[in-house]
Order: sequence, then C-alpha cells, then structure tokens
Amino acid sequence: MVDERAPRQRTSHRLPPERSAAATWAFVTGLAPFATSVIGNLVASQAGAQLAAGAGSLAMVLGMLTLVFVVNAALLTVCGITGSRGIRETANGYTRGRGLAVAGITLGSINLVLWLAGLVVSTTAIAPFFA
Repeated sequence: MVDERAPRQRTSHRLPPERSAAATWAFVTGLAPFATSVIGNLVASQAGAQLAAGAGSLAMVLGMLTLVFVVNAALLTVCGITGSRGIRETANGYTRGRGLAVAGITLGSINLVLWLAGLVVSTTAIAPFFA
C-alpha cells in the first residue's frame, strides 16, 4: 500500500555539465610546448656535442634552436588564447573545465620561464664558437 501523504520524489532530467573544449585545448597546448622543448633541446644538445667535437655545424644548431623557438612561441600563443577563452566559457558555473584552462595557462607560463632559462644556457654554451 502506498502512503499518499509521503512527499513525492522529484526526478531531475538535467544533463550533466559539459566540459569546455577550449579549456581542454588550453591544457593540451600548455603541455605541448614541454614536449617541443624537451625534444628540441635534446636534439640541439646532441648537435652541440657534435659541434664541440668538430663534426657538427653551427648553422644546424642555430637552426634547431630557432625552430624550437618558433614552435614554442606559436604553441604558447595558442595556449594563451584558448586558456583565456576556456576561463571565459567556464565562468557561467555550469560548464566544467576551469581547472584545465588554468592548468594549461600555468604550464605555458612555466614553459616560457624554462624556455628563457634554456635560451640563456644555450647562448652561453654557443658563445665560445663566435669568438
């Protein structure tokens, strides 16, 4: 027997909040420069070791460092744009992914600082070849 005095339970047909695509891409583009930096710097350091041993070319090392710089600059620009867009999209309180957007911008900022430190180290390591 059903008690009619008991309150009825309401069923909610709300869809779960969706994750912001811009926030996800901000995280991906914040993480991608790390891979670019690590791979590019490993290849450039190997070319620098060959240069120090007398078997390499300075132009090859500078070309690789320039390529790493250009790719990182492009990825960091995309990271900043998608990150700010992701934060804006998640400001409504319903769309998820704000943490991903902030993490992407943070990773991009950390990579920028590390990239600048790597640039200083690279230029001081190559400086004797210009003397």
